[in-house]
Amino acid sequence: MSARNASAAKPNLLLALTEGPRTLLDVSVLYSWRWLPQQFLRGDGHGVLVIPGFLGGDGYNRMLTNFLCGLGYQAVGWGQGRNLGPRAELLDGMAQQVERLVEKTQGKISIVGHSLGGVYAREIARERPEFVRQVISLGSPINDDGRATTPSARLFRLLNGEPDTESSLRSTAPPVPITSVYTKADGVVAWQQALQYAGHEHCENIEVPGSHCGLTWNLSVNHLLADRLSQNDGEWRPFVRPEKFRFLFPDNRRDLQLLGLGG
Repeated sequence: MSARNASAAKPNLLLALTEGPRTLLDVSVLYSWRWLPQQFLRGDGHGVLVIPGFLGGDGYNRMLTNFLCGLGYQAVGWGQGRNLGPRAELLDGMAQQVERLVEKTQGKISIVGHSLGGVYAREIARERPEFVRQVISLGSPINDDGRATTPSARLFRLLNGEPDTESSLRSTAPPVPITSVYTKADGVVAWQQALQYAGHEHCENIEVPGSHCGLTWNLSVNHLLADRLSQNDGEWRPFVRPEKFRFLFPDNRRDLQLLGLGG
């Protein structure tokens, strides 16, 4: 499958209808394993910008931001209110937030973006790669050419009109390390759309269990972020499923090989 073919994929209807209760399940799993982060790798104090998905805001991501701060990072939200789609003032505000965080931490930052927030994160890295250590997208529609027919996609077009960003540009990886996180149980974004196809040697696709809306409340995502963010700047390495917690990460090597993405 190519990025062009991925843009036509649709999430399963049953998964879409059960997003709400499955998100609550993700939250309950996270709380029941709240002791696990004590075993995660600690941070080096660099800045991390967390960008919410469509219709989300910093409040929705506060638990994730607090988790990252607890690991030792200077993690902040995007400070732009609710994410209703790309607008000139929003893009300017994000650019200013990035510059403030870079100045505050005196170094490159990492960016974590959920869903549409991951698309923004990649565009920031494309425009200002000198500011960005890495980008981690969570269920982001990086191969959606704007023709998706899901309720969230239709609402997005209603609020923002037809997208003017070419899918080929969005799907091409920015010149920084890229980790694309996806879940096959995604009821909002077809998981094939969240994969990095046009990549470089510092790109990877990591599968986690769980819902789309629960990706920022996801135990596997927490473990993955702790691992990815702990890397020294300029010393990126591919993610290795941890032996002790292999149950947190499905083995996706066969799927990626069938899609021509290695693995």
